[in-house]
Amino acid sequence: MLQFRNNAAAALAIALPSDSGDPAYGTCTVVADGSQLTFGGDFPQLGTLTHASMPGQYEIVRLLSRSDAVFVCERSLENTVPLDWPVGTKLEARVTAGMLERFPQIEAGFMDAKDGARFAMKGYPSIMLNTTQMLSGSTSFNRNGQTPSVVGVSPFVDLGVPPTWAAGNYRHGDVVAPSTPDGAQYWHCTNSDMSVYVGAEPEFAGPGVNVPIDPADESLGFMVAMATPLDFLVRFSGVRLVVEEVGFIARSVTAGDVPSVSIGSDLDAGAPNPTRYANNVALSQAAGDNHVHRIPIALGGQVIDTLKFKLETAATGGKFAGRFYWRGFFIQPE
Repeated sequence: MLQFRNNAAAALAIALPSDSGDPAYGTCTVVADGSQLTFGGDFPQLGTLTHASMPGQYEIVRLLSRSDAVFVCERSLENTVPLDWPVGTKLEARVTAGMLERFPQIEAGFMDAKDGARFAMKGYPSIMLNTTQMLSGSTSFNRNGQTPSVVGVSPFVDLGVPPTWAAGNYRHGDVVAPSTPDGAQYWHCTNSDMSVYVGAEPEFAGPGVNVPIDPADESLGFMVAMATPLDFLVRFSGVRLVVEEVGFIARSVTAGDVPSVSIGSDLDAGAPNPTRYANNVALSQAAGDNHVHRIPIALGGQVIDTLKFKLETAATGGKFAGRFYWRGFFIQPE
């Protein structure tokens, strides 16, 4: 997570060297007390360095902490190069490309994002086994009124006993429990097809708070919190969904039995039906890694804009990790 300030700017009171071996390399000292860029809490703020004598040159830094007029900073972010910045260099809280790529984009009512593994999932024509997907380019309906079936998946969850975090290599989607229980399980959002080594336990903060895998290097990704016991919603913005099938895709199973789940629906938070598609159903068809439990839906009734997933009884003796999925088609509301 980052912090932001409107029109925040300051000027360097001491030159900033480009030599990483210089003791001043990671210190931005500004004129006055630095209050223009004051921030609180544990989250950093990005800053951009520029100087009138160096047209076209800039460097993006991460401001990690502040003591009066002195900021501890991380240099050369977003593929910028560390430069020798003279006294008077501007340090400004500008918008950066990397900053914008963190955020979802809303297009015709659908959520989308570049490299969209960081955000909640919506429908997509096909499911990739181990990576997060976003709806992209499927908001157009041709003049014959046709639209393809859509398939979507939930965040990664463990319906059994998630392994307690330990130092090691983790893949995108691996689910762990913190060594000190805090009411949440966490899945690794690495934005990488490769495993990531994590040597120190992240600073888990409980339900609703996603934390960096490594606070010193946010490029490694984030730990996404899922409140436990698992009971969560997936909402669709600007569309209605007709559900044809729901189920669970097991990614990694070591549990000795299977969990039971309920899957339901809602419309505008006004017609809850938490067991509409599955009422305390045991996921017996998912007997191992990469197995799937399918629940075809034959009933009609009200179209929905929200799906509800609830773990009724957890599997025991090991993990039962994967993602819920749904299949159906969208109806564009009037």
